[in-house]
Amino acid sequence: MYNVIMLGVIFLFLFTAFQTSTVVEPTVLQQIYGKEKGNTIGFNSVAIIYAVFTFANWLAPSVVSVLGAKWTLFLCGIPYCLFLGAIIHPFTYTVYIGAALLGLAAGPLWTAQGLYLTQNSNKDTIGRNSGIFWALLESSLVIGNLFVYLYLPADIATITDQERHVIYGTFTSLGVLGVIGVVLLGRPTSFRRGDGSYSLNLSQEHTTPVARDYGLTALKDAFHLVQTKEMMLVSLASFYTGISLTFFSSVYDTAVGNIEATPKFGPHFTKRDVALAGLLVGLGEITGGLLFGLLGKRVVRSGRDPVIVLGLVTHIVFVGVTFLNLPSNSPYEVTVDLSRTPYILPLGPSVYVAMISAYLLGFGDSCFNTQIYSFLGDTYETNSAPAFALYKFFQSLAASISFFYSPYLDIQYQLLIMVVFAVIGSAGFINVEWSTQRRGGYLAIK
Repeated sequence: MYNVIMLGVIFLFLFTAFQTSTVVEPTVLQQIYGKEKGNTIGFNSVAIIYAVFTFANWLAPSVVSVLGAKWTLFLCGIPYCLFLGAIIHPFTYTVYIGAALLGLAAGPLWTAQGLYLTQNSNKDTIGRNSGIFWALLESSLVIGNLFVYLYLPADIATITDQERHVIYGTFTSLGVLGVIGVVLLGRPTSFRRGDGSYSLNLSQEHTTPVARDYGLTALKDAFHLVQTKEMMLVSLASFYTGISLTFFSSVYDTAVGNIEATPKFGPHFTKRDVALAGLLVGLGEITGGLLFGLLGKRVVRSGRDPVIVLGLVTHIVFVGVTFLNLPSNSPYEVTVDLSRTPYILPLGPSVYVAMISAYLLGFGDSCFNTQIYSFLGDTYETNSAPAFALYKFFQSLAASISFFYSPYLDIQYQLLIMVVFAVIGSAGFINVEWSTQRRGGYLAIK
C-alpha cells in the first residue's frame, strides 16, 4: 500500500505540472509570439509529444526490462522537467526539442508505472490499487486548475513575463519533486495470492535473462501480444481513452472558453473561469478512482463490464448535453455562431450545464481507465510491461490523431466520433472480459 500511494503521489506532482501546463501553454506563448503563432506553437508541441509518445511505446518494454521500473521512472521523469523549464524562457526550437524528449520518455515512464503497480498487487488488490492510483493521479487536474484559477487575475487576456515565470517555475519545481520522490519507492516483494499461495511477480526488476539480451525478449513479447485476439479487443477501449483524453484536456476547455466571447455565460464569466471546467473534470476522475478503489475487489470478482457500461452511459449523456449546450464551431473559433446549435435552454448556453458536463466527462473517463488498468495488471500479471506499453500505444495514437483534427472539426462531428468509438471500445472490452472470466482470469504470452 505504501508503494501504491507513493507511486500515485509521484504522478500527482509530475502531472499537476504537466497537465496544467498544456492547458495554459497557448495563452503563455501568445504573449511572446502573438496570438496566431503562439497558438500554433502550443498546438504543435502537444502534437509532437503524442506523435513521439505513440512510437516510443514500442521501445518501452525493452527499456523497462533493462533498467527496471524504479530507475525507468526516475530517468524518464527528467524530460518532463526539461519541457516545463523550457517555457520559463521559451524559444520555438527549445519548446519543440523539449516536447520530443518528453514524448520519447513518456512511453517507458507509463510502462514502468503499470509494471510497478502490478508488482505491488495481486488478483484481489489490483482493482483497489488501480483506483487509488487513478484518484491520486487525477487530483493533479484539481490542484493544477485551482492554482491557475487563484493565481491569475479575473480579467486575464494574456499572461505577463512575471506570471509566466511564477507559473512555470512552480510547475518545474513540482516536476523535480516528483522525480526526487521516485527514490522513496520501496522494492516489491513476494505477495499472497487470493488462493492463499505466495508468489514473486515474474516481471520483477532486473531479471537477468531479460537484461542480458538488452530487452529484445520484451520487444518480441510486445509484437507477439499485439497479434492476440484479446489484446486487439482491449486496444479498442484503449484507443477510445485517447479520444477522451484529447476531449477533456484540450477540446472541452477551448469550447467552454470561447463561449466567453459571446457573453452568453453571463457577464462575470471570464477566461480564468475555464479552469473550473478542468477542476470539475478532475473531481469526476477522482470520484471514479475512489469509488472503484473501494469496490475494487468486488468489481474484479463480479466482472468489470458493469463499470465499463456505466462509463459508456455517462459519456453518452455528456455527448447529448454538450451537443445541446455548446455552439458548433466553439472548439476552433473565438467568435462562435450562436444560430448553429439547438440549445438546451431558450436563453442560450448554460454555464451550469457546462460545468456538470465537465464532471460527467471526468467520471466516465475514470470508468474506462481504471478498469483497463485493473484488467491488464490482473490478466497479464507476468507480462505486464508489454501489455501496458500496448495500452499506451493505442491511447497515444488516438490522442495524436484527435489532436490533429480537433482544431478543424465542428463539435457535433467530434462528439459523434466520441460516441462511435465509445461503443466500439466498450464492446471490445466486454467481449474480452467475458472470455477471460470463462478461462479463469489469466492470460499469458505463449
